[in-house]
Amino acid sequence: MDVQLNVNVDKPVLNNLDEIRCFAAVCQMGSITAAAGLLSCSKSHVSRKLSSLESRINNKLVTRTTRQIVLTEAGERLKSSAVKMLEDSLKLNNRFMGAGVELSGKFRITA
Repeated sequence: MDVQLNVNVDKPVLNNLDEIRCFAAVCQMGSITAAAGLLSCSKSHVSRKLSSLESRINNKLVTRTTRQIVLTEAGERLKSSAVKMLEDSLKLNNRFMGAGVELSGKFRITA
C-alpha cells in the first residue's frame, strides 16, 4: 500500500502536540497559570510552548493581560481544530497502545 502525503514544506506545520496541548489548555482554563495546573507543568513551560506555536505559525493566538488571556481571531480559528487534533491523538493512542492487552485476575474492593 503506497500512501502519499500532500505536505508543502514551505509552510509551517502544526506537528508539535505539546504546543497544541498547551494552547488548548490555555483556551479551556483562560490563563497560563490555570493551564499549567491542569497539565501539571510549570507556567514557564506553557508560556514557552504557546510562544513557540505563535512563532511557528507567525500569528498571535492570544492577547495577554495581567488578569486574563483573550483569544485573537486566529486563536479562535485554531481552537476547535486543536481540540479535535488532541481528541484524535487520544483515540489513536488508546486504539494502539491498548491493543492486545487484556486484564485478568481478581479485583477486590474493601472498605
